[in-house]
Amino acid sequence: MKNIMEMPIIRLNGSSYINDMELKERYKVYNDSCWISLLSLVGNPDGAIVTVDEPVSPLLTMDLEKRLKTALEEDPADFLVVDMCYTAGHRLCVWKDQVFTKNPKFEESRFYAEHQDEMEEIDVMRDRNFDWKPYMDRYLELISKYFDKDHIILIKSRCPKWFATHTHVRKVQKKSSKAYNRRIKELEDYFVEKTDPYVIDIYSHYFLDFNHKKGYTMSSYEKPFYHHARRLVSYIIRYHSYICSYRHFLIFRIKIISYCIGCIVRYRKRSY
Repeated sequence: MKNIMEMPIIRLNGSSYINDMELKERYKVYNDSCWISLLSLVGNPDGAIVTVDEPVSPLLTMDLEKRLKTALEEDPADFLVVDMCYTAGHRLCVWKDQVFTKNPKFEESRFYAEHQDEMEEIDVMRDRNFDWKPYMDRYLELISKYFDKDHIILIKSRCPKWFATHTHVRKVQKKSSKAYNRRIKELEDYFVEKTDPYVIDIYSHYFLDFNHKKGYTMSSYEKPFYHHARRLVSYIIRYHSYICSYRHFLIFRIKIISYCIGCIVRYRKRSY
């Protein structure tokens, strides 16, 4: 068991939504597998194998070469923090039965330029016929080898009905918000069913931020949201160490944690 005085290590799988929590101020953080859909992080083992033979960003290499397993082995972490924003909101590109996330780095790559005409695009958000579960299952199978349910934290998200400017609150007019919220709920529900993680569910308490530093998107919340979520992640990590050390105080400690954070973090029923 890790010494309680050592700095815990966190790996992020998701989007700017969790990266903006600035967990690196308190922990060692690996974010080299962020900004990639969870559906393409592992990809299809029967699909094409891509080898990068030119200098590219670590983000692009992670997705093209499907290096998540290597990263998990070479840079082990204590906790995995996940969100579904990128997975629900970004398209996938399919090439020779392999899948990639259509993010800016991918679109700027030589690989995309050379094979764009051979690729099929999948609109994950809107395509109701797309069967995403096999891709998610491969991702879940991999992470379960490195993290048990006590070391996985899911940060839930939706596109709220309201956004805030410096002076006003306005109703969100994004036409795609309904499809986005439907898909992200499906992804989150499946993830929870399969992994039974810690869940932080506070999105309904906050507005979108029209003046967000990274732009006005369906997951660009106002600044207090990120501070709140970071504090709850810290509660989970800190008290998990106590739970591991003093299991006979388990029920008492869970009650104390729930009271301290207003029962916003949902704790599972545990059997030891």
